[in-house]
This record gives sequence, structure tokens and C-alpha cells, in this order.
Amino acid sequence: MNKKTAIVIVAIMAIAMTMPLVAASPHYDLHRHAQPNQGGSVTAYPMKDWYYHENVTVTAAPATGYAFDHWSGDASGSQTSVIIYMDSVKDVTANFVQTAQYTVTIHVLPASTDGTVTLNPNQQHYYNQYVTLTATANTGYHFDHWSGDIGTANPTDDPISVYVDSSKIINCNFLQDPNTYSLTIAYHPDATTGQVALIPAPNAGSDLYTDGTVVTLTASATDPYNFDHWGGDASGTVSPTTVTMNGNKVVDVYFTLPDPVISSFKAVPTTIAKNGSNVNFSWSTLYADSVTLYIGDVSQGVFPETQNYLTVTLTEATTAYLVATGSGGTTTSEKLTLTGPSDIVPDTNVTDNLPLIIFVILIIVAGGLLLYYREWKKKELLKDTTKFNLDLLKKKKK
Repeated sequence: MNKKTAIVIVAIMAIAMTMPLVAASPHYDLHRHAQPNQGGSVTAYPMKDWYYHENVTVTAAPATGYAFDHWSGDASGSQTSVIIYMDSVKDVTANFVQTAQYTVTIHVLPASTDGTVTLNPNQQHYYNQYVTLTATANTGYHFDHWSGDIGTANPTDDPISVYVDSSKIINCNFLQDPNTYSLTIAYHPDATTGQVALIPAPNAGSDLYTDGTVVTLTASATDPYNFDHWGGDASGTVSPTTVTMNGNKVVDVYFTLPDPVISSFKAVPTTIAKNGSNVNFSWSTLYADSVTLYIGDVSQGVFPETQNYLTVTLTEATTAYLVATGSGGTTTSEKLTLTGPSDIVPDTNVTDNLPLIIFVILIIVAGGLLLYYREWKKKELLKDTTKFNLDLLKKKKK
């Protein structure tokens, strides 16, 4: 280095040392999001990599089938455009909602137990997008074809893709494999009254049996019901019973309640007054659907199981009984005997019967006096007769 060059370098360093230091300006990032991602987009103006102490306009643009709803994060409000002042790093989210929502409804035919259908993607709603449907048959069945709103898809293909531009109803049709048969149990009055055990059980994942299988059916009643009889493709009143699977079978099983029970049957009062009485009949029953009250042999009406009393006006002696009717049959109570006025000792109220009492007393007194007079008369007559005889005897002696 020559002397001249060294002088230049020293001069530059001196100038640099005399200049004030200038700090580098900070910069802030703006992060933009859409929720959900497919709901739309978010733009910024001016569009830069970073900002420093300046206003930025962010704008939400919804995609087809969506609408802008609101901002969140470092922005707020429901206007599509808002201004953000960039004095720090900012994070804004535009929230969109779906305006067009379509559903895909699947029906498995002929029965829901024949198989299943899976959807990909599996969503509650769809909008202008493809969904793939795959059929899976249960044991004893096989996929046959699609029907319904499948568009241009081949109905015998599995899987198929369907474009969802409106709500769709799609049927997946299965067929039963050859040489297998279904066994259906029908419960009466309903499945809460009992169950039927099947040995052997159907083929896995189905209600089907291989041709020729002998199935033992055992009925178990739910208390207080009793097994009554079989129907349909089985018969008899004995459990267990058997069915040979040489075709599709439907077996009816009937459960019934026990015969109705009349726990109590009362009447108050049981004695009818001479002017008539209001008699309160009451009863309690089990397993009865209705009750009929008879007075004598005349029905007073048929009453539901929930009614357990009746008041009847009676004027004479009679009998009463109750007939309870239920699914198990009928039950008749013992007869109640109600006594009437002719069976009752007359009223002994002194005031009401005073004339009668006086009359009876007078008759008794008169009768007594008459008897007394007759006895006295006899005695007097006897005295006179005795005296006459004595006088007569004296005369004869003289």
C-alpha cells in the first residue's frame, strides 16, 4: 500500500466515524386464513411481504356455495373488508358458512340387515363434489345393483362415484345367496313380553340358515307373562319346538298374561235401608283389562282396569258379583249378599211406634183382665155350687 492510498482509507474511516448511527427499521408480517379452507380466500392491499406502521385493507372473498360470516383473530366485525393497522405481527381469519348443503341418503334393500354402505368422504353435507359409495354384503347375501340418484354411474359397479349437486337418495340392493333361508320371529303382543332363543344361531352377521338346518326354538316369557302357543311356520303349545330350514320361515310366538285375579270385592253398606241406600262397590284386580259389575244378573257396565269403584242406589235385597276380563281369560268373584228391608228387624224407635206399643199393651192388659175375671167367676160359681149342695144335704137329714 502506498502512502496515497493509506491517506484515502484513513479519510474515509474518519468520515464514517463522524456520521450518526441509523438503526434498521423493524417489519411486521400479516398472516391471513380462511375457515374452512374451501370456504373462500383473504386478500390484502397493499400486498407486501411485510409492513411497518401502516394501514392494510384485508378483504374476504367467499367461494361458490359459501358466504362470509365474520372476522376473528386480530380483526373483527362482519364486513367483508376491514382495515388493519400494522404496528405488530397480525393474524386474521375470515370465517365462512356454507349456503348450499346437500345430503346423501342411503337405503339398504330389501332389509337393513343385508349389508352396509360406506361413503368417502363421509360428511353430513356435500356441495358440488364427488362421493364414493362402497357396498359390503353381510353373510348369506351379495351385492346386486344400485338404484335411485346415481347419475351416470353404472348401477352394477361397486364402488361407484356420484356427483352431489343436489340432495340424493340412493338404494343399495342386495340378494340372498342361494341355499340359505331367513328365520323371522314375530312377537305377540310385542317383544317386551318374551324372547325366543335359537339353537343353532343364524350364520354370522345375518338372520340366515343353510338349507336343511334344524333350528330349536325356546320361548322365555317376561314376568308376569306366560308362553301360550306358536303360530306361523311353527305350531303347538310346547316349548321348545323345532323348525327345518327348507325355505324362508316366519314363526309367531304368543305370550299372555295369567288369568285375571280379583284381589278384593266389597260393598258398603251390605244392608239396604227401608227407604233405599247408596251402596259403594269397590274392587281391586290384577292382569285385568276390564271389569263388569253385576247386580242380580244385570250388568251395571263394563269398566276399564283403571276404575275400581261404583256407587249404585238399591231399594231391595239382592246379590252382586264381579267379572274381570284380560288377555289370559275371565275370572268371576264370589257373590255378595245384600239384605233388604224385609230382612231387617222393624225400627224400635219409641216415639215413632208409641201408638202401636200402647195398643199392644192394652190388648195384653185386656186379655189379662179377661182371664182374671173368668178365673174369679169360676171360683164364685164353685162357692155357690158347694153351698147349695150343703144346704140340700142338711134338708135331707131332717
